[in-house]
Amino acid sequence: MMPYGYDSYDAYYTEMDMYASKWFQDEKIADLYKKFKQEMRQMNIKEHWSVLRYVGKSDERLFGLTHGNIYYWPCSLDRPVYEGVIDDEEFTSYWYSTEASDWEILEDPTGMAYRTIYEKGKGYTSRKRYENVMNQLHKMAEE
Repeated sequence: MMPYGYDSYDAYYTEMDMYASKWFQDEKIADLYKKFKQEMRQMNIKEHWSVLRYVGKSDERLFGLTHGNIYYWPCSLDRPVYEGVIDDEEFTSYWYSTEASDWEILEDPTGMAYRTIYEKGKGYTSRKRYENVMNQLHKMAEE
């Protein structure tokens, strides 16, 4: 239900409203849908997102980051905490290390990136922890 492959967010929400009117006759479900739609709108206000340049070492593995590329750290004003990294071709965010030596903050309207990286705020992930988890995942994929 993420808005990917649509010409605009309006086209996405119009289609979702069509489904809602067809299937969500139950008031509780209709209310949940309305809440979801509002949360999707809030999460997709890109002017609230942090913009960072990845200055760490490139990782050629699947979902790896590329040195020098610019990435978004999405958040909303209501919830300005690190929840992953996204680029302009992805439809969801992915979890990565948030070490200060890997990132250069370009824009940070909510201060979320600064708090995450330098104050080791909610979502902070050390490179050691990240690599440990990724190595375990790659081992599982090989088996």
